[in-house]
Parts: sequence; C-alpha cells; structure tokens
Amino acid sequence: MLVLHLLGPTRILFDGVPLTDLPAGKNLALLAYLALERRPHARERLAALLWGDMPAARAQSNLRMALYTLNNLLPEVLESGRTTVALTADLPVRVDALALQTLAHEPEATLEELEVAVALWQGDFLHDLTLSGATLFDEWLGPTRERIRLALFAVSERLAEACLRSGEPVRAVPSLYRWLEIEPWHETAHRTLMLALARAGRYTEALAQYKTCVLVLDRELGVPPMPETSRLAEQIQWARGLASRDNLPQVLTPLVGRAAEQRQLQRLLLDPSTRLVTLVGLGGMGKTRLALHIAAILRHAFLHGVWYVSLEGSTDAPGLLAAVATALNVPLTAGVPLETTLLAALQGRELLVILDGFEGVHEHALLLNEWLRAAPGLTLLVTSRQRLAMRGETVFVLEGLDPEAAGALFCACVERIKPGYDPRLDQVALEDLIRLTGGMPLALELAAAWIEGYPLHAIVSQVAQDSEVLSGVYRDLPAKQLSLRAIIAFAWHLLTPGAQQVLAQLAVLRGHFDEEQAAAVSGARPEVVTLLLHHALLQRPTPSTLAMHELVRQFALHELAAQPTLQAQAHAAQLAHFGAMLGTQNRLLSGGDTTVRALQCLAANVENLRVAWEYACTQPDEKWLEAAAEPIHKFCEGQGRYAEGELLFRRALATVTTPALRSRLNVHYAALILRLGRLLEAIEACEASHDALPEDLAGFAANLLGILYAARGRSQEALIAYERSLEVYRRTGDNRQIVKPLANLGPLLLRLGRVEQALTTLGEGLELARTIGDRRGETHFLNNLGLAYFQQQNYAEAFTYYQACAELCLELNNESVRMVALYNLAEIALIQDQALTAQKLAQEAVGLAETFGDQRNQALALRILGMAELSFGQHEAAETTLAQALNLARTTQAPSVLLDAVYGWANLLLARGATDQAAELFAILRHHPATDLHLLPQAEQRARGLTLPVLSPADAEVRLSGLSLG
Repeated sequence: MLVLHLLGPTRILFDGVPLTDLPAGKNLALLAYLALERRPHARERLAALLWGDMPAARAQSNLRMALYTLNNLLPEVLESGRTTVALTADLPVRVDALALQTLAHEPEATLEELEVAVALWQGDFLHDLTLSGATLFDEWLGPTRERIRLALFAVSERLAEACLRSGEPVRAVPSLYRWLEIEPWHETAHRTLMLALARAGRYTEALAQYKTCVLVLDRELGVPPMPETSRLAEQIQWARGLASRDNLPQVLTPLVGRAAEQRQLQRLLLDPSTRLVTLVGLGGMGKTRLALHIAAILRHAFLHGVWYVSLEGSTDAPGLLAAVATALNVPLTAGVPLETTLLAALQGRELLVILDGFEGVHEHALLLNEWLRAAPGLTLLVTSRQRLAMRGETVFVLEGLDPEAAGALFCACVERIKPGYDPRLDQVALEDLIRLTGGMPLALELAAAWIEGYPLHAIVSQVAQDSEVLSGVYRDLPAKQLSLRAIIAFAWHLLTPGAQQVLAQLAVLRGHFDEEQAAAVSGARPEVVTLLLHHALLQRPTPSTLAMHELVRQFALHELAAQPTLQAQAHAAQLAHFGAMLGTQNRLLSGGDTTVRALQCLAANVENLRVAWEYACTQPDEKWLEAAAEPIHKFCEGQGRYAEGELLFRRALATVTTPALRSRLNVHYAALILRLGRLLEAIEACEASHDALPEDLAGFAANLLGILYAARGRSQEALIAYERSLEVYRRTGDNRQIVKPLANLGPLLLRLGRVEQALTTLGEGLELARTIGDRRGETHFLNNLGLAYFQQQNYAEAFTYYQACAELCLELNNESVRMVALYNLAEIALIQDQALTAQKLAQEAVGLAETFGDQRNQALALRILGMAELSFGQHEAAETTLAQALNLARTTQAPSVLLDAVYGWANLLLARGATDQAAELFAILRHHPATDLHLLPQAEQRARGLTLPVLSPADAEVRLSGLSLG
C-alpha cells in the first residue's frame, strides 16, 4: 500500500515503511498529480503540465527522468507505457487530501470519523512546493487547494454541529480554532466557537472570542459582525450573569437502566429541529426520573440552563402559566397579563424546560406552540400519560425496563431495605415479578418494599391476583402514584365510554396482536386504537403489532368482568376469530410449501390460541374444540411443542364429556405423549378410542397405534395397524395421508428382515410425497431410506440420504426430523472413525431433543455422543453421558431405545476391561426380539472375541428388565 500525506509536511509510507529519501520538486508534483487524478494520462499532457516552458522533446526527456527517479524510490508503483502513465491499477493508495474530501461528502459520517478527517489537515496541500515553468500545474494546484480547504471547512462545521448535538461542545473547540487559523474572517466559525465555549461553561473565553471576531472583521473586511453574532454575544453575557442555571430537584436514588433511552432522548433534545418532545408512558414508568436525569446531563448544553416545572395539581391554563413562571423566576408586572410576561421572559433565551405531568392540563397544549414560536431558543420536554397530538410534537414512548435492568432495579431497592439480599435464591419468582409488572419501575419499587415481611414468591402470587397489593408503601410518593390501580384508573377515566369498552374487550388478547385481531375482538376502529396508544394504554412493540401492559390488562379484565354481556361478547368474538385462523392454517398444514408459513403464523399467535383454547375448555365449547384439535396438534408436532400440546389436550379431556369428542381428543393426546416417551399411556388412550372414531381420524389412529406397537417391539400388531391405516386412506383416496403409514411401514419391514419390500415401500412413498408436494413427508422417507441402507452396511448410500434429509429439514425449518438425521449422520461418522464430527452432530441433536422434551430421541443421541467421547478416551465424560442415556431410555417405555442405550454401556464396560459384564449385555442385544437390526452388525463386531452366553428371547427380555446400570 502507498500512503501519501500531502496536507502539510510531506510524508510517504510504502508497505508500512516511511520513505526517508522523499521525492521533491516536480517529482513530488508528478506523484501527487497521478495520485489525485487516478487515471492514465498522456505523456505529452504530463510533460506540458510540469515543463510547459520547454520544447516538447526536452520536456519529454525531463518526464522520463522524473519517472525513472520515482520508479527507483517506489518500485512497481507506476505503470508507464509508450503513450500513457498512471499509478498501478491494483495498487492500494491512501491520500489524506482525498480522504478529507470523501468524508466531506459522506452524509452518514460519525462524529469520530469527522474528528479523524479534521486531524488529517496539517497544512495546505503541497504547502511548501514552489515550481518554476509549470503554469499548467499551478492552474491545477490553486483550485485543488481551495477545494480541499472547503472540504476542511465543511467537515469542521459538521463536526462542531455533531459535538453540540451530542452534548460534547469541548470536542468541537480544537477544529474550530484550526478553521479560524486558516480563515480568521469566517464569521460562522467564530459564532460556532463562541457557542461551543459557552455551552462548555467557558463564558469568558466565549466573550473574548466575540471581541476577536469584531477586530478581525473590521481589520480584514471593514464590516461589523452580523446581527445573529451580536445577539449570541448578548445571550452569552446574560448567561454568564445568571445566578443559577437550573432548579432541578435533588434525586436521592440512582437511575437504573435506560441507557438506550437516555441516548435517544439526549440526541433529540440537542437537535435544533426537534423542540417539542413528549415523553409518554403509563404512570410509574419512570418518566419524571428519566427526564431529571437527562436534564442534569444537559445542564450546560443550553446557554440559559434547564428548568423543571411540576404540574402536579395544575388543571387549567392559569395554573400552567403560573407553574412555569414560578419555576423560571419570572417577575410579575402589575396590569400585564401573565402570558405576556412569560412570553417576554422566554424570548431571547436558550433553555430547556421540562413540563412534568402534563396530562392534567392536556387541553391547553396549544399554549406550547405559542411559546415555541415566540422563543426560538426554547426546547420543551413534556412528560405525560398521553400524547399532545400536535404536529410539531416528537413522541417518545417509555415502556418497561428490560429484564436485566428490571432485576437490577428491584435488587437495588431491596438492598436499601434488606442489606445482603441474594436474588439468586428468588430467581424464578423475580422473573415472574418482572413479567407480571412488565418491568414498570414503580411496581418493582413497591414490590421491593414488602420484601422485609413477605417472601418474594408470596408477593408475586398476590400481584398475579390483584395489583392493588402494590400500594401505600412509600410516604413520599405523589398521591396519584400511591397505588398501581389508581395510576391506571386515572388513565381509564380520561377515556370516552366507547374507548373504555374497547380497552376492556382487548384485555382478552395476550402478547402481541394486530389491528385486525383488535377489531375482530372489540370492534375497535383505527382512531380508537390510536387514542389508546396516545394514552399509553396500548403499546406498539413492532410497526405491525400492538400489546397491552400486563397491569393494564389486569385492570381492564376487572372492568370487563363487571359487564357480563360485554365479557361474553368479547370471548365469543375471540373464539370466532382464532377458530377461523386455525381453520385457514389447518388447510395449509398439508406438508407442502405452505406448511412453514402456516406454522409461523400460528407461532406468532400462540399466546392467543392458548387463551382461546382455555376459554373454550371452561365453557366447554365442544364444537370449537373439535374443529381446533387437529390444527393445534399439527402445530405442536410441527414445532416440537409436545409438552405444551399435552397440557392443552389434557385440559380439554378434563372438561369434555361427549364420547365422540373425547375419542378424537384422546388420539391427539396419545400422539403427543408418545413424543414425551409415555408409550403405555399412549397405547391405552389410543386403543380406547380408535374404534369409535370417524373415518377421517381412523386412518390416523391406526397409523399411531402402529408406531406405538413398533416402539414396544410388538411388530406383528404394528404391521396390522399400518395396513389398516393404508386401507382407510386408500379407500378415501387421501394421498396426503397415505405417505404417513408408508413412511412408518418401511422401518418396520426392515426390523422384520424384509429389506427389499422395505426399500420398495419407502421408494413408493418418496415418489408419492414428491408428486403431491409434501416436502415435510419427503424428509421422513429420506431418513428412513438412509436407515435401510445403513442396516445393509452401505454407509455411503446411507450418508447420502441422511444428508439430503438434514438439508431439506433445514430449508423447511423442520427441526424435529433434522434432529433424527443429525444423530444418524453422527452414527455413520462414528463408524468411520470421525469421532469429532460425530461428537458435534450428536451434541446438536441432543440440544434439539432437550428443547422439544423428546426423551426418546435424546436418549438415542446421547448414546452416540457417549460413544464419541469413548473414542477420545474420555471415560468419565462418556460414563456420565451414557448413564443419562440409560435413565432417559427407561422412561420412554420403548425396549428398542433401552437396548440402544445398553449397547452404549456395553462399549463403556469393554473399554474399561470389564469383559464378562460387557459379554452379558452383548448377549441380551443379540437375542432380544426388540433390538433394532441396524444395531446388530455393530454389536457383533464389538463383541468379537468375547464368549457370550446363549439366551432365549424370553431370557433376554427378563434380563433386560432386571438390569441395574448407570
């Protein structure tokens, strides 16, 4: 890289090494010209540029000599052809003059980048270069120097503005002094420097700079300063004479959290184009505390200070005017209206005024426009529970603290009451408290106040039932903040009756919801939603969604319960809307390309679906539950939410009495608890229901029974169940469902040793899945075909199918099947002595299974992980992992899974030299009827050289049930 420092004393670095023998005179001029004008130049043009006073031949000779000299100093920097010369095209070149000009035209340059750009200036471009006989070069050099100077001035001005906007006026001072060294008559630079010095509290220097400005303008230009410069000097003189620059009340506790909000608000308040900022939020959100904190930081950022006006108790225009006049120490004049006196006092002053608690005088917000028009230097920060709804207003919505800051605030409050408190002992309860309060600072402070007399879990339990428990603790709280219910009730009473009804109905929604859902449940028109946002009773967490603070919801639900007709109407609308959503998405959950989008839609609405299901159970609304059961089950399966689905269906079964619906619910319930490893319970639920099922569910139930029987080693019963499922689906012509028993029948046929039939079945299923566009179904066939080739010890072909399955699952976000493909790939890696790869794949599979609560697949993946650890000689780690696999396998009630874990433990014993114990386990594996056939070749290979006892299948089953391992 070539680095040229041409602003001020010349410095050149080539590949990081400074040149000691610098080019000078016309050699330097040539190098600088080629660097700034980065393109090929005709030799004749360059010769005329630098030796224009000479004959052409001599000028060309001098050019050749200059190029020779530069090539010796900087090898391979120049590309010199017969007719043109340029810097080497692919050579990285950095020139300070170009960097300065580039940043001058970069609108998004940061303050730090602007500082770097200004620091590049160490003097004029080629400042000590004087040439003779180079008229054309001089004609180029003069305008170039001027452009670079203008770039410096532009960057210096932007840097000063950025420093003033960020509240760091001192950082602007050096660049402004440098600007004035170059152009001492530049009045804008003088004025900006005066302002920066004054805002830094250096009033004497600022006024001295004004005197310098007056003298320089008179001497250089023979003109007086512009009126705005003189006015600024008067303001600075006035500011220097102020006895006080703020009336901020003393704050007794530190601000916790809010760093991001502080930065954003500070940037807004220091931006001259933003003069009215409304900090909106529910009472108790910490609006006043944040406003005071920012005011203290900006105490010197406004020439005439920052002033705090409490509007507590003010309800009309005279009260508002009086509060502001008192806070600003405005003297009253007899016979002169207070408004006139106040406007006169504001004029000509640069100050920040905080109007705290504006909701009481909200109707008089137009007065603020009058003040802002009359006083160009005035900036207003308004705290309110509702927006002002004025065009010049910038709204900043303050919501709850993030969980980390909320926890820190609670702990800080408790520490003042109960020193030595250890929050780790209450971690779960603290997380619940933060969720219930939505991170509201006041709620957290009030909860902390009770910690001396009650355990936190008891406080949380009470808050969950009634937020009124958080009240009346601190004597120095404003009256309107003595109770959380009072805070929300105040905002409630500001609403129209119609808006109150809408808010009450919206309380049946949970989490994030959109305008369409709000309208469906409450009939809310857009203007009512906007009104609720203005009052901070609704939040907008994303541009397209709405949300309600949990304490507001608690209050609104209480109000809704007082109106039974409205409550019933809201819940009916809730069921209708989310029932329709489930119906629409169920049609898309077909296994095709629409499945991923459908799952995403339901996941985005999971909280409201859960609430709708719960309400339908309490009625019970059996028609709604019947329609919702299938899509809810598909959703829980598709997203691995097995435990959540189990709870939902168990809740429904506890209330539903109709036999037909109970049968339907039981089948879905059985499918979910299968995933949780509760096979015996699943078989019982499914067997009790499948005969009473309608045909649309009979095929599904038969397929499910096949899976359950196969997992228990009841292969013949599984075969009958799969064939019955296929018969039902073929009779109904439902190709989308046929793929499911086909996918499951293949592995069963493998277990029965019918390999060719298994391959035919799986091949047929794969072709069918691709024909109907069932890509999720395709993943099952790919995985099972891999299993078929694995069983034949064709590991290359097995790898191809497993890898294709994993890649397709990743594309479809089908993590439950990808998990299986991952540990199957890990098994192949283990066989091929790629232990590190096996370990990584198995670890990922274990993590996914743990997330889903899928104990069966977690046990299988853990066995492979443990054997990978054995390959590294990590016997202790392997023992821990394999013991965990055994314990999980026992809970699955699936003999094949337990046998898989036993295989892992046998390998551990073998590695430790316990050959007799290992031989007994390998014998169980060899003779047990439920041992997966794909495992047998590996087990036989590992047991080679051992003397295995001969067992009957029944003996193997007995010994397995009596094993005490791990």
